[in-house]
Amino acid sequence: MGLWLAARSGAALLLFVLGLANAGCSYAPVNELKLFRESVVATNAAATPVLDEVSATEKRQERTIVTNQERRSRTILAFDPAQARYFSDISDGPAATVFRRGHHVLDRLSDVLLSLATGRNSADEVDAIGSLATESGALLNVIGVGVAVGPAFDTLRPALTELSKDLGRTEARRVIAQVEAAHLVKNLVTALVSATPKMFVTLTGEAERRANSAGAPAEAMAQLLDRSTKVRVVLSNYVVLLRQTSDAWDEAVRAAEAKSSSANFGALTERVAEVKAAALATRMAFANLNTPR
Repeated sequence: MGLWLAARSGAALLLFVLGLANAGCSYAPVNELKLFRESVVATNAAATPVLDEVSATEKRQERTIVTNQERRSRTILAFDPAQARYFSDISDGPAATVFRRGHHVLDRLSDVLLSLATGRNSADEVDAIGSLATESGALLNVIGVGVAVGPAFDTLRPALTELSKDLGRTEARRVIAQVEAAHLVKNLVTALVSATPKMFVTLTGEAERRANSAGAPAEAMAQLLDRSTKVRVVLSNYVVLLRQTSDAWDEAVRAAEAKSSSANFGALTERVAEVKAAALATRMAFANLNTPR
C-alpha cells in the first residue's frame, strides 16, 4: 500500500509540473503522453525478465535438439550459421529478438513524442519519428502484420521539420495523428499480445516433455501443472500491461484531436499509479515462476 501511495504521489507531482509547462503554449497533450510514456516504461520493465526467460529457453531447447541428434548419430553435426542466434552467448534467440525490438520501438516512440510535446530537440525528434516508422514497418512485416508506414512518414517529415524550427508544440499533434493513422501503436501492441501463445508454449515446453516422457515420475506432471499455472499468470499480467499501454495511447489521441485533456488530473494520476502497480505485480509473478512448489 505504501509503495502504491508513493507511486501515486510521485506521478501526481510530475503530471502537475508537466501541466504547468503546458499552460500558455500551443496545446499538446503532455499529460496524456506522460501517461503513455509511463505505461510503456512500466510494461518494458516488466517484460524484460520475461523476454530474458523466453530467449534462454528457446536457445536451450534448440541446443538440446542438436545435442540429442549428435548422441543418437554418434556424429558431430556441421556448424550451421543459420543457428547462430541459438548458440551465441551475445544475443537473444530469434523469437525474443523480435519481441524485444517491438518493446524498443514503443519505448523510443513514447520518448520522442513526449520530447516533441514539451518542445525539446524538436528537429532531431522529427527525424527520429521517421526512423521509428521505418523500423516499425519492418518489424511488423517480420511478425506478420504486414504494413508499410515508412513512406507515409517520409511525406510528412518536411512539414514537421519546418514546424519544429519555431520550437512550437503543434507538431506533436501532427505526429500523433500520423502515428494513429498508421495504426502503429495498435499494431505493435496487437503483435506482442498475439505472440503470447508462442511464449506460453516456449516457457512450458520443457516441463511438458519431461511429464510426457517414458518413465516420467508422478511429480513431473505436478511440476508441469505448477509451471503452466505460473506462466499463465505472468503472461496474463503482461497482456494486461500491454493493453493498458494501448489505452493510454488512445487517451493521448483523443486529447490531441480535442485540443484539451481527455481526463481530469486526478484520473490521469490514478492511471499512472495503476500501471506501476500492475508492473510490480508482473515482476513479482515472474519472480515466483522458477520458485519450486
